[in-house]
Amino acid sequence: MPTDEFGPRGSKTPWQDILGRYAGSPVHEGSFVQDNGPATEAITQPFPDVDDRVADGLLPPGPSILQGHKARYELDTSLGQGGSGSVYRAICLDPSRGLPNWVAVKTLVGLDDRISDLTLRRELSSLLALESSRTPKVYDWHIDSEPRFVVMEYFPHGSLNRLLAKVGRLDVPQCWALMQDLLEAIRDAHQASVLHLDIKPGNVLLDTHGRYVLTDFGISQGALMNASSRMPTGVGTRGYQAPEQRWRAPALYDMRTDLYGLGATIWAACTGINLASQKASELWAKTRDEPFGLPPVSRFLQFCPSQFEDVVMALLRQQPRDRPGGAAEVLKMVEEGIKGTTTPHSSPGDVVTPQERREVARSLLDPVWATVFKVEQAGQCMRFAEGTVLAEEGEESYRTYILLTGRVG
Repeated sequence: MPTDEFGPRGSKTPWQDILGRYAGSPVHEGSFVQDNGPATEAITQPFPDVDDRVADGLLPPGPSILQGHKARYELDTSLGQGGSGSVYRAICLDPSRGLPNWVAVKTLVGLDDRISDLTLRRELSSLLALESSRTPKVYDWHIDSEPRFVVMEYFPHGSLNRLLAKVGRLDVPQCWALMQDLLEAIRDAHQASVLHLDIKPGNVLLDTHGRYVLTDFGISQGALMNASSRMPTGVGTRGYQAPEQRWRAPALYDMRTDLYGLGATIWAACTGINLASQKASELWAKTRDEPFGLPPVSRFLQFCPSQFEDVVMALLRQQPRDRPGGAAEVLKMVEEGIKGTTTPHSSPGDVVTPQERREVARSLLDPVWATVFKVEQAGQCMRFAEGTVLAEEGEESYRTYILLTGRVG
């Protein structure tokens, strides 16, 4: 396992524990990820796997980035490409600089685009303003003339998007750990007056200690805007945008916009559904009057602790005013949720039709229950999938369950 040459990032190993359960899916230095491919159409297998065609040593050395007359970094392998430039794994050619052997270089070489230049400058200024162990370290930059580039910490284990492509989804304890790491990054960003505005699995990287790092501040904005400031509209990634981003209402952008992106990311991680896919758009709230932007987590998880769902759904409130006020508040909610009890919400079942009720009634030997079952006003009849947890909470939660078929686990 490679070490972090610039100090420890922590001792948790959540994503490493997950991959340890999957034989034949090792993560090692020299692995690459490319998260800019098309999203899959299937909701059940939603996260596109990485392009594994590029392997260490299979490609000849790439071009060098020059500064003065001395090459400082040699571009080795493309890690991804977007509208504002490319990201490469690169070799540091100047050991006297005290940098790791491998770094990530975001470059705009060959591009003459004011928007791309602004994006690179915005990301650099945001990362330099941050003091966080949950965001990439910046080692070097050159942005005033060609070649324009920023040198950052390289994460050989790829992104959360890649992890989900391998394992399908994360369990609730893993999602708690993911939420804590991202909340630390969001809290530190907001304390530096920076809004990320594009939180999604593809912008979450895995560090060498099994924890998570928030990256790609290319569309970030200052959280403290004056009246003449111009906020962007339509920013973010479909499926992970807050409602105010979809509504193109930049006047509503604030810290709670990032909290929605966090909630959508956790929702996707625990359900295994890629919200950027075309079919997943069916899950989005259709009107502004709906309280939540996405359906309850318990609709997709048979064993969903109520405390976990309460936190995730609080982040997914449609109206910004209804969400928690900031990352610090949510961190406290997470800590309390982890310590709390784990009574799950009941998973929803399918309502049995009147015709089906009559058929079941005819099969019952007990005449009393057969009569009760025929009367629709006597109670609702539901069909639940095998393994469904039935639970109620609150002082007024009293309900009788009649098991007609199956067994009690």
